[in-house]
Amino acid sequence: MVRKVTDVTGMDFAEVTAQEGATLFDLWSPACAPCAALSPILDDLARVASGAIGVAAGMREEVEARLRDQFERVLARMDLVTREEFDAVKAMAVKAMAVKAREEQEILSARVAA
Repeated sequence: MVRKVTDVTGMDFAEVTAQEGATLFDLWSPACAPCAALSPILDDLARVASGAIGVAAGMREEVEARLRDQFERVLARMDLVTREEFDAVKAMAVKAMAVKAREEQEILSARVAA
């Protein structure tokens, strides 16, 4: 994932740093011998950093997959009902409560009328 060297002369700093990924600024001059000597080292550093970032991203995905699998196993061992089963039982309970309330109302109405 090493990207080519980009000349950012004249670009806004915020625009350059807002780009995806890591940004390494190397301020150098073609006439500078130490700068020329450092260039291959910086290229190697960029390759190593890109590889490390790729490995870290892969590890994150692996950890997320393992956690998701573990969570699904824990849920599978629990005696959970589906949403449809819950809604069906809830509807039956509401209906039963309505019937009981109606019966109690009829009993109270009969007591008041007597």
